[in-house]
This record gives sequence, C-alpha cells and structure tokens, in this order.
Amino acid sequence: MKQRIVNFTKIFVALILVSVFYFVWFYQTLSLNFSVRSFVYVVLMSLLIGSLTQITKHILWKISLALILAMISIYQLINYAYIKFFKTLAPHELASGGDIETYLSTIKEFYPSIPMSIYIATLLFFIINVFIIFKFTNKKSCGTYFCGQEIEKRKNNFSIAQSFIGIFLCTLVISGGTLTTRYYNDNPREGWWENNYFVSDYGVYGNIFKGINNIFEENVQEIETAHAFEELIYENVDVEPTTEEKKSVSEKEESNLETPFDYINTYYDALRHDDGFRVEQRSVPVLSAKPNIIVYQLESVSSWAINHTPSPMPHFKELIKGNMNVGRFFANACHTIDAEYATLCSALPDTKSPIPDIGSENDYDCLPSILKDNFEYDTAVFHSNTSKFWNRDVLDPKWGFENLFFLPHYPSFKYDDLRVVEDAISYIASSISPVFAQIIGVTSHTPHNQLDLEHVAKISNLKPTFFTEDIDQDILEYSTLKEEEMRYYFSYLMMVDNAIEGLFRELERHNLIDNTIVVISNDHRLYGFKQENKIDNFYGYNQLPFMMYIPGMESVTMKDIATHMDIAPTLLNILEGESYERPEHFVGHSLFSEDHPNYAISVCHNQINFVTPNHVIVGNSEHEKYLRLHAEENMSQRQIDNIGRTLQTLVNMNGGMIRQNNIHKVY
Repeated sequence: MKQRIVNFTKIFVALILVSVFYFVWFYQTLSLNFSVRSFVYVVLMSLLIGSLTQITKHILWKISLALILAMISIYQLINYAYIKFFKTLAPHELASGGDIETYLSTIKEFYPSIPMSIYIATLLFFIINVFIIFKFTNKKSCGTYFCGQEIEKRKNNFSIAQSFIGIFLCTLVISGGTLTTRYYNDNPREGWWENNYFVSDYGVYGNIFKGINNIFEENVQEIETAHAFEELIYENVDVEPTTEEKKSVSEKEESNLETPFDYINTYYDALRHDDGFRVEQRSVPVLSAKPNIIVYQLESVSSWAINHTPSPMPHFKELIKGNMNVGRFFANACHTIDAEYATLCSALPDTKSPIPDIGSENDYDCLPSILKDNFEYDTAVFHSNTSKFWNRDVLDPKWGFENLFFLPHYPSFKYDDLRVVEDAISYIASSISPVFAQIIGVTSHTPHNQLDLEHVAKISNLKPTFFTEDIDQDILEYSTLKEEEMRYYFSYLMMVDNAIEGLFRELERHNLIDNTIVVISNDHRLYGFKQENKIDNFYGYNQLPFMMYIPGMESVTMKDIATHMDIAPTLLNILEGESYERPEHFVGHSLFSEDHPNYAISVCHNQINFVTPNHVIVGNSEHEKYLRLHAEENMSQRQIDNIGRTLQTLVNMNGGMIRQNNIHKVY
C-alpha cells in the first residue's frame, strides 16, 4: 500500500515537472507569461492523468493512456497555431472532432508556421510522459514461495478497490477543474477583455477543463424578453424616463416587438449614434435587365497591403478608387466561412463558434435562395478546396447554391484564383439565365514561402512572380512576420491582383461587362499583426478592401463604415429598386439606405470589437469585460459599460437564435 502511494506521488510530481518545463517554453516562444492560474490547471491535469494510471495496470489501459497523451500533444500544437494567428485558444468544437475534415485541414494549414523547437519539445513531452506512465505502473513480480493463494486473493481484491479509488480521484479532479473554471469565469483578472491575458491564465489544460465545464452548462441562450429590452432602454439614457416615455416604450413593445428579429434590431438600434459623418445620398441605379452578379471573396488581403508604396496590387487599388466603395470596411468575424455567412445571409456570426459547428443543420433564407426563388437566378459557387472543409457541401446548398465547383473539379488546393475566375466567367457566359456566382479565393492563403509559391504557380501553369521592392519598415515593426515572409505574402497578392484584372478582362471578352455587377471584398485580416493600444494600428490591422462595380455608376464613397452584412441588402436593393424592403431576417443595411448605421460589430472567439468613426470599444463576451480601446471623443465609463451590456445582450441573443435554428425563420 505504501509503495503504491509512493509510486502515485512519483507519477504526479514527474507529470507536473514535465508539463511546467514544456509550457514555460511554449509560452515564451509566443511572448506570453506562464501565470499562476495556468500552473493550477497543470497541477489539475497532472492529477487527472495520474489518477487514470491507478484505475488498472493492464497493458491495454496503458496504451490507451498513451493515445490520450498523443491527442493532448496534437491539441497543444493546434492551440499553438491558434494562439499565434487568432490570439486565442482553439475552439472546443474543433477538439471534439465533429468535423474531421476541418480538423485535419486546420493541422495541414498551420503546421508550417509552428517552430521546429515546439515540435521537438512536444515530441519529448509525449515520450517522457509515456515513459513515466509505463515506468511507475509496472507490476512487481514476486516468488512462488511468498505469493500464496490467500495473499494473491487479497491482491486481486485490492486491485478492485484501487480501481474504484482511481475513478473516485478522477471524478474529484474533474469536479475541481470545473469549479476552478467557473470561479475564474466569475472572477476574471483585470485585462481579460484582451485575449493575451485569457490565454496566459487558462492555457491549453485550462481550455480542456473549460470544454468539460461546458458539457455541464446549458449551451443555448434564451431569447431576451421585453423586460430586458425595457431595462436596456433605461440604462442607455442619462435621465429617468417619464411616465409618458415608459408608456411609449410599452406600446412599442406590444405593437412592434413580435418576433425575435424585432428584438435583434432593437439592440442594434440601441448602438446607433450621431458621429457627424455625412455622405451625399445616391439613388439606386436602374439596370435595363437582371444583371449577373459576381461576389469575389479574397483571402487574407488587407487594406494596408494594398496601400503600401509600391503597391503589390496596383490594379485593385485603382478599381477601388474608380468604383463604388466605402471609407472603411470591416469583417464581422475572423473565419472565412463566417465571412461567407455574413455576406450571403446578412447575419452576425456567433461570437464563440464558427457557423459550421453550430448551424450546419439549420434552415436558411439567404441571398442565393432569394435570387433563385424570386428572380430565377442560376446560382453557383467556385472554390479550389474540398467542399467538406467548413461543411460547405452542407451549408452552400442550404444557402441557395444549386451548382458547386470544388476539388476535384479543380486540380489542387490553392489553384490560382485566375484559373477559378476564368472558369466562373465561362460558366456565366454559357448560362441562359442570369447567374449569381460566388468565387471564394484561396491563392493568398497561408503558408507564404518560396516553396509554396512555386508549387501554386506550377499547378496553375503560371510563372511565379516575386515582390522585389523595398518593404516599409514601419509595417515590419508592426507585424510579427519577418521581412522574407512579408515579401512572399506580397508576391501572392501580385497573383491575386492579376486574377482581379483577369476577371474584368474576361467579362469584356465575353461581352458581359455591361450586364454584370462585381463585388470584391476580403474574408478577414492577415493574421500575424500586433494589436496595440493605438487607434491607427487598430484600424490599419483590421481594415479590409471593398469595392462594387455597377455598370454605368461612377466612383463614389457610399458610407464611412460598412461590413459583410451590408452586401446582400445592397445587391437586393439594386434588383428591387424603389420597391425594396429589407428582409426581416437581414441584419445588415443597404449602402443606398439613409438608415445605414455606419458602425461595425466584429466577433471572434469571444472577443468583440465595436467600431465607429470616433471610437473603438473592445470586450470579451466570455467574461463580460469591456473598455474603450481608442477614442477621439470623451466617454465616461458608464457610457462604455452601457455599450458593453448592449453588445453582450446582442451576441448572447444572436448566438441563442443560431443554436435554436431561429436566425432565418420567417414569422
């Protein structure tokens, strides 16, 4: 008995030491601190693994534990990539393996960006932990003389008792981990609105316990009640409302707030402000026939790169200036698929999970469906990746696409956008109906290096082009990318610029230029940039390109701030003209509308950005912490808190509606 306790203590201490050494190096390479709270999770996970070793000494159980450690090691590598690029921990849906295609593709996508030192450290972590388990859980043999029948029986009885003790310890540790997680959630440190603090305190092991904790908690947010709306209205005014004002609010609730979308729009309206920005109101252009519509979504193309001197995308830069554009365009989320969701469905993505993880089985009424059903459009999507990635094989038909062109229609992942564009234009030219075509670019996807650039050029039958001009040193200081990697990134942008030029060239060649609307936007920012507490850095880091070519319409800046959610309403407004009424379930607004709110909400792994021309408020929805990151105007903490509460209620309600399959139901 004493020996078993000694062995368990040795296992426990050894597991802690190995994990501490590993995670100190892990955090140091990411410029993060290994905090006391993270150490608590290391202790808890070491206790859990140690307790698992006590359940049985059977060889198959040891092999099972080794497989568990292998999965943990892989999960650590995935978290490293997520922390490096997304500044947060990997979502639990990814770890659950529910979408194995996305899981494997994520590993394939990010493995080149992980330093070799982390691979070596993770391999050593796995080998040493497996050695510890096998070393300290070996059964000690005994001679026949000393091992009589009565003693053997006692040993077997003790093994059964030991298994129960091991299971009891596991249950105790898991309970302790979930309670610790709940305590940390309810008592966050100052600064947990910023993901760096969140990552440092939770760590990979804390993220595992968060996943366990989520199993025991309700995963669906209920729709907010009219009472919550009334409280919000009162909290956002500086004086106590009069009896008449309360009566007016009550009457508004009874007469207008009849569906979940009414409540969603109410909270969006509560965020409106008068920023003083005015633009000349433009009439909706009148087209002689139903136009073809192309929505070309770029990959990881940021405005700062386009505006670099010299620009790697000079053609696109001139197109933006010469057509319909906005002052500043922002993504509504940080994943490519969520950009597609926001663009096509005019809906805010969930702040916690990408739409495939929580909405693949939902019902939708998005722009492609509306165009197909109401305007007899042919709908098609073009993308040089597997359709199973991000569940597009399920989501795209639900969003209204009849024809899907993915691998193996295209020969390889990252097949040059120009070839995909040419294919899409040929499809449009051969159709007897007007076509709504979405082109999902992928050429400029990570990794950015010479070997990959040459591979993309080879599979696309092109010659690789290299950016050889000088790169602004301020950008290099602002970025976590090295100069060589930045240079290759610019080289990819040159290929994308060539694809954009080819798109209009092909439209001219097929005589489609006078009857085709072209929207070009980007999915999300380029990852690998610092988010410092400076307004220029924030806007520069997050601002994305956007332009809309409409036959016969001159260059014009429509609004100061717009997002992906505004694209579908704008296109529908052009088709319906003066009879246009925004669909009830569309959250975005037409850029031709006087009612456009001129602000942006962006969500990503619990982090929320609320962007206006005059200030940016950032927060963490997990811990309900908000603060003003930047401002050109004085704001009281009360005002910031009020906006934070409104944002919190909005994202909770929105996430609940997605999970309850209510986001696109028509009432």
